[in-house]
Amino acid sequence: MPCKTKVFHGHFSYEDISSLVTERNLPVVTWVRDPVERVISNYRYAIRQIVTKKHKDKNGLIDMSLVEYARKQRKTNLMS
Repeated sequence: MPCKTKVFHGHFSYEDISSLVTERNLPVVTWVRDPVERVISNYRYAIRQIVTKKHKDKNGLIDMSLVEYARKQRKTNLMS
Protein backbone atom coordinates (compact mmCIF):
# COMPACT_ATOMS: atom_id res chain seq x y z
CA MET A 1 0.00 0.00 0.00
CA PRO A 2 1.47 3.37 -0.93
CA CYS A 3 2.48 5.47 2.07
CA LYS A 4 0.30 8.38 0.92
CA THR A 5 -2.90 6.34 0.74
CA LYS A 6 -5.85 8.15 2.29
CA VAL A 7 -8.92 6.45 3.68
CA PHE A 8 -12.42 7.79 4.21
CA HIS A 9 -14.17 5.58 6.74
CA GLY A 10 -17.18 5.53 8.99
CA HIS A 11 -20.81 4.53 9.04
CA PHE A 12 -22.11 5.94 5.77
CA SER A 13 -24.76 4.83 3.35
CA TYR A 14 -23.61 4.58 -0.24
CA GLU A 15 -26.07 7.39 -1.07
CA ASP A 16 -24.12 9.69 1.25
CA ILE A 17 -20.80 9.14 -0.52
CA SER A 18 -21.79 8.11 -4.06
CA SER A 19 -21.03 11.48 -5.66
CA LEU A 20 -17.57 11.57 -4.07
CA VAL A 21 -16.86 8.02 -5.20
CA THR A 22 -18.06 8.48 -8.78
CA GLU A 23 -16.51 11.91 -9.35
CA ARG A 24 -13.06 10.71 -8.32
CA ASN A 25 -13.39 7.11 -9.51
CA LEU A 26 -12.53 5.82 -6.02
CA PRO A 27 -12.68 2.17 -4.95
CA VAL A 28 -15.16 1.23 -2.23
CA VAL A 29 -14.50 -1.42 0.40
CA THR A 30 -17.32 -2.62 2.63
CA TRP A 31 -17.12 -4.71 5.80
CA VAL A 32 -20.27 -6.69 6.48
CA ARG A 33 -20.94 -8.20 9.88
CA ASP A 34 -22.72 -11.43 10.67
CA PRO A 35 -26.39 -10.31 10.86
CA VAL A 36 -27.14 -12.14 14.12
CA GLU A 37 -24.04 -10.75 15.84
CA ARG A 38 -24.91 -7.27 14.54
CA VAL A 39 -28.44 -7.36 16.01
CA ILE A 40 -27.14 -8.62 19.36
CA SER A 41 -24.47 -5.92 19.42
CA ASN A 42 -27.00 -3.23 18.47
CA TYR A 43 -29.39 -4.39 21.22
CA ARG A 44 -26.66 -4.37 23.89
CA TYR A 45 -25.43 -0.95 22.75
CA ALA A 46 -28.96 0.48 22.92
CA ILE A 47 -29.52 -0.92 26.43
CA ARG A 48 -26.17 0.55 27.60
CA GLN A 49 -27.14 3.95 26.22
CA ILE A 50 -30.39 3.87 28.19
CA VAL A 51 -28.80 2.55 31.40
CA THR A 52 -26.10 5.22 31.31
CA LYS A 53 -28.83 7.78 30.56
CA LYS A 54 -27.28 8.94 27.30
CA HIS A 55 -30.63 8.30 25.60
CA LYS A 56 -34.21 8.15 26.80
CA ASP A 57 -36.10 4.88 26.50
CA LYS A 58 -38.81 6.13 24.15
CA ASN A 59 -39.87 2.67 22.92
CA GLY A 60 -39.80 0.62 26.11
CA LEU A 61 -36.57 -1.10 25.10
CA ILE A 62 -35.38 -1.64 28.66
CA ASP A 63 -38.30 -4.06 29.21
CA MET A 64 -37.85 -5.77 25.83
CA SER A 65 -36.07 -9.09 25.41
CA LEU A 66 -33.46 -9.60 22.70
CA VAL A 67 -35.94 -11.76 20.76
CA GLU A 68 -38.62 -9.05 20.93
CA TYR A 69 -36.07 -6.47 19.81
CA ALA A 70 -34.94 -8.63 16.89
CA ARG A 71 -38.55 -9.12 15.73
CA LYS A 72 -39.19 -5.40 15.43
CA GLN A 73 -39.43 -4.63 11.70
CA ARG A 74 -37.11 -1.64 11.90
CA LYS A 75 -34.34 -3.84 13.35
CA THR A 76 -34.62 -6.81 11.02
CA ASN A 77 -32.71 -5.57 8.00
CA LEU A 78 -30.84 -2.32 8.55
CA MET A 79 -28.10 -3.08 6.04
CA SER A 80 -30.23 -3.23 2.90
